Amino acid sequence: MAKFFARDAQATWLITEVDPDEPDRLFGLCDLGQGCPELGYVLSYSICRLRQFVGISGSAFPGPAPRLSRGLQDGG
Repeated sequence: MAKFFARDAQATWLITEVDPDEPDRLFGLCDLGQGCPELGYVLSYSICRLRQFVGISGSAFPGPAPRLSRGLQDGG
C-alpha cells in the first residue's frame, strides 16, 4: 500500500494495486478533497504533475511491495 498526498491541496490517494500490464495505472481510494472519495484508477503521471506531492509508502499487506513507475520513484 502506498499513500500519496498533495501539500498544497487536500487530495489523497491510497494506492493498493499496480496494473502489471500497465505499471503507470494505479488502483485505490482516490480523494480529491471534494468530499466524495471513490475507488478507482489513476495514472501515476497525473499525481506527479502536482507541484508538491508527497508519497509515503508502507506495506499493510503480506507479499511483495508494488512496483512504482520510474516517475513516482523519482518524484515526478
